[in-house]
Amino acid sequence: SSRQGIAVLQHSQVQAADWIWLIDHSVQLGKMRVLIVLGIRQSELPVGRPLQKQDMQPLAVVPTQSRTKEDVASTLGELAELVGKPIGVVSDGATELHEGVRILENKESELVLLDDVKHKAANLLKRHLGKDARFTEFNSRVGQTNPSIQQTELEHFLPPTKKTKSRFMNLSRLLDWAEMVRHHLQNSTAPGNRGITQERLQEKLGWLLEYEQDIQAWRECREVVSTVLEFTNREGVQAGGSTEMNKLLDKRPTSNLAQQIQRGLREVVKENERKLTASAHAE
Repeated sequence: SSRQGIAVLQHSQVQAADWIWLIDHSVQLGKMRVLIVLGIRQSELPVGRPLQKQDMQPLAVVPTQSRTKEDVASTLGELAELVGKPIGVVSDGATELHEGVRILENKESELVLLDDVKHKAANLLKRHLGKDARFTEFNSRVGQTNPSIQQTELEHFLPPTKKTKSRFMNLSRLLDWAEMVRHHLQNSTAPGNRGITQERLQEKLGWLLEYEQDIQAWRECREVVSTVLEFTNREGVQAGGSTEMNKLLDKRPTSNLAQQIQRGLREVVKENERKLTASAHAE
């Protein structure tokens, strides 16, 4: 039961009125998922540096076969009885987590629910790149390339294996691979080309040069996301933070595609800032 899951960690928990929780569901293994809650007290937030893993305290590790909003709310409610109601919760965009927190929330509790910027960035990439016909076409060509060069003298040019949950990492790895292949296509004396004719390399991988402008646009998408994540990881959420972040983004000439992702991320960071500064717990 959820009570058993929470009880495992009771020895390390402290009753307090200023908990901030980070909540997430683990990747599903078989029929099971695990709801994980990490916590830090507002009074113990680090000053002058980003939050680190060792700052956080594990509050709940709850295995479950169901992850409905009611289940999440029930588990979080039990945890709140043990350690005190949180003043803030950070989660990804999963509906069951958001709705579960809202069920937990009541009118007497000024609970701030903030969106995890990294997950929002991944969702924006999925949404906009998923609608990009050239990106879909490019991925199809990548998939066709894999079997055509596997177990050949070109095997060291195999595209990276996709990770199921890491959309941003997948994009970054794919762009790094494309840049590496482009370098070899345009530099016949590159070390990796030894024993390979330029005709053979062009035959199997020359198609990639058709996407140079597209790859530049996707690279700009990655740069926008990296800029936002680096800023929010370093500065967190604070009054005036979105204005400072926007100054960094304004310096970047971007493609239409990157501008769409940029606008979405500006809105996410601004909304987090609005929620925090409007909270009764804001310092």
